[in-house]
Amino acid sequence: MFPYQAYLLLQKGIQKAFIRIGSIDSDSGGLEFQSSNFRIHPLYNSQPNDYDIAIIRLQQSMALDGQKTKAVDIPEQNAAIPEGTKFR
Repeated sequence: MFPYQAYLLLQKGIQKAFIRIGSIDSDSGGLEFQSSNFRIHPLYNSQPNDYDIAIIRLQQSMALDGQKTKAVDIPEQNAAIPEGTKFR
């Protein structure tokens, strides 16, 4: 699964997404994976972009090298997260 910004999926009416990993260029390099489905946070609100996250499930698994491609930490359910916290 891959975290993504919900507004980008909704704004463009996307049904399928392609995810590129291992490259800073969105058009080339690295490896590309196709989504099988995605789920937008049920409390997503476009104004002021609260809960702006979607989880994208990929059709196949990907290998992470720990340098160019890493897993991200997703907070536990009901975790207290201070307003303005940014995740990387």
